[in-house]
Amino acid sequence: MPLTDGMMKNYKKITEKVNETGNTDTGEIDVHDIVIRLLYDQLFDRTDDVLFLLKNGRFFSIESILRTCIEMAAYIRYIFISNNRDVIKKRARACYYWNKVDSVNKAQEILKTYSLPNKEAIELKLSEDLSRLPQNFSSDEEYREYHLKKLNECYSEQISKRKRKYWFNHNGSIDNIRKLFEYVGMTDDYSTFYRPFSDATHGLGSLKQIRAAKNSFGLEKTLPDETIKSLLNGYLFFITKQIINYYNLEAETRTEFQVIKINFKKNYF
Repeated sequence: MPLTDGMMKNYKKITEKVNETGNTDTGEIDVHDIVIRLLYDQLFDRTDDVLFLLKNGRFFSIESILRTCIEMAAYIRYIFISNNRDVIKKRARACYYWNKVDSVNKAQEILKTYSLPNKEAIELKLSEDLSRLPQNFSSDEEYREYHLKKLNECYSEQISKRKRKYWFNHNGSIDNIRKLFEYVGMTDDYSTFYRPFSDATHGLGSLKQIRAAKNSFGLEKTLPDETIKSLLNGYLFFITKQIINYYNLEAETRTEFQVIKINFKKNYF
């Protein structure tokens, strides 16, 4: 079996050790560490969710979760595709600050749909929350501009956020998700899994899984269990290896990763 319970237990131990360690350069946690660890944690947790659903025969939601895993794997590969630590940090920080700016933009758009007095009450609560932050922001716009400045510092090529479109578009040429997958060497993953699985994120996604016979119908799996496990194990294995190397945790994780490696090689090579 490509992804065993024993392997998952060891992956879990490694995620815990990654979260316990400080930044290898400063000893303090930076926003780029938050992004890397969050993506890695979420990749593990959602892999665990998929395995739970497989064990319990609840396969309808698997494609939507699997699609998220594939996207997170592409993000992590994008961050780590360079061996330059400064580039790695800037790319992870760009992800963090981009989402901060986006959260304000979306909040402002949502507020436009509210009517008084609800709008005033929400704006007051937002203002109070912002004032409690260390920077003591006086408005959501000040908060937005602060993080937009931080975001722009992550890129060597200055392009407007509107033209950049995505946080990973560092040079202006990666302006859609398909190009991101091409950039990180995951074109086949995009074509075979990620793009087709977009149907699973919509309300009528289950229709493509219907198999009908006379006087009956049911839902059918679109992928064998072993294919799903192999795909997720491949992502976890190579990304875990990158993260262990980045945080210099080879000694601390040697026992756990050795068990994973033996099982991985047994099933893949």
